[in-house]
Amino acid sequence: MFGFSRKFVSRSAGLLAVACASSLMIPVASATLSQEEAAQLGIEGTPLTPSGAIRAGNAEGTIPAWTGGIHPDSKYFGPANYPDGYQEGGRYVDPYADDEILFTITPQNYKQYADKLPAGAIKQFEMFPETFFMNIYPSRRSGAYPDKVYENTLQSAPQTETCPDNPHGRCIQGFAEDGGSVLFPIPKHGNQILWNNLMQHQADNWTAPNHAYITHPGGDYTITTVIERAINPFWWDAEKKTLFEGRERFVGNGGAMLCISQETVYPPRSAGQIFGSCMYTEKPVNHAYIYLPGQRRVRKAPEIGTWDNPATNSDGLRTTDSARGGWVMTGTEERYDLTVLPRKEMFIPYNNYAPQLAGVTFDDLLLDKHLNPELIRYELHRVWGVEGKLKSGERHLIPHRIAYFDEDNWANAYADMWDAEGQMWRHVVNLTMNMYDVPTSGHFWGDAHYDFKAPGRYVGMNAWYGIERHVDVAMPNNDIPDLEVFTPQGLRKYGLR
Repeated sequence: MFGFSRKFVSRSAGLLAVACASSLMIPVASATLSQEEAAQLGIEGTPLTPSGAIRAGNAEGTIPAWTGGIHPDSKYFGPANYPDGYQEGGRYVDPYADDEILFTITPQNYKQYADKLPAGAIKQFEMFPETFFMNIYPSRRSGAYPDKVYENTLQSAPQTETCPDNPHGRCIQGFAEDGGSVLFPIPKHGNQILWNNLMQHQADNWTAPNHAYITHPGGDYTITTVIERAINPFWWDAEKKTLFEGRERFVGNGGAMLCISQETVYPPRSAGQIFGSCMYTEKPVNHAYIYLPGQRRVRKAPEIGTWDNPATNSDGLRTTDSARGGWVMTGTEERYDLTVLPRKEMFIPYNNYAPQLAGVTFDDLLLDKHLNPELIRYELHRVWGVEGKLKSGERHLIPHRIAYFDEDNWANAYADMWDAEGQMWRHVVNLTMNMYDVPTSGHFWGDAHYDFKAPGRYVGMNAWYGIERHVDVAMPNNDIPDLEVFTPQGLRKYGLR
């Protein structure tokens, strides 16, 4: 019933919402789960959920127990429990619209909650005392996965491990090949948490409008709009993978795991630029190509999605390894000494449906200095933390960073970054929501990357849903896009049309 891989090696190949290749950092042998550890995991009746989250609520009752989240039809949790009024393919309905604010954290009272806040949020309270606040809502554990992911995880997690012959861990083995799984529900190293984030559950494939924004001091902003097309073969079953037969672009190097293409459609001066990128399972290679309208040619683009290069459409305010809400595996992790921070409770952005509701515009969302706090929902959840400190002799634009990941879906909630002098420099906020028809509770509506050295400058990626559009872009769909858009030949065709 289940197929398991012998080896998986990966390096980056994406941008914006994409994650790109991988690297496990600590040169230590990775042990599989013991029988006792594996027995803690289960769909029902065990201390831990299949994703490794603590099933029970907290002692204070401020975090509820996990009971299946918002899910499609499930043999374990019953019929789909989408909110009333949702129509498949349409705008997401806020399932918790009637929730009232429990309390508000302000510049006047934030110190009493400091143990549940990231350093970047504390910095915002201090820098913007007249405008910044956090509305705290009831905690709703909406996270969910398809039944097959639960089943695959319970089957494969006991033997999934980093490859013992790979000194930096750019390789894992023993995971489920037929439909994907949560790789390390009981993580033992920081690299395993980053793997979970890299391969958190998403749709098998999608085509969607995707906005990036750059704000400037004084409140002005610029928008770039792309059409993002993606296939995610890590989550494909064996039958679906037969689409790749005879296509070297997708079957070479052990087979493609994730392919992304982004076609710029706005502003007009940038329209026509398009890239296609794939990451693979048996070699740490990055196969990315880009078509540049001004040059009218396709060239190789190894800089896309790797290291600490400036990210596209970010005005230099985001590195490529700060994608996916703050820290994504690109190969830089081996430059850091990683520490797993104990699981703890934090107020994190969660169930953020408000920004994509009808009528909300960028003018409403993008305020001078920071996002509009009225449109962000925060809840108390348990998170894992990973801290990275640059190793002696290594180089990276960000020498010290911490990222926090939700225990239910392994989504990056926050990231904090310090400069070489130890000063708080950048802070990332990731607005997650459950796209419940997929389901993918770890995906985010959008994010914000703040630069505290230039107050008022911040950028965001992946503003997919709602928001006014500069071009006639259809709502997202989960059809398989034209596979040619991920190939050099296809990029030329798409760029010239």
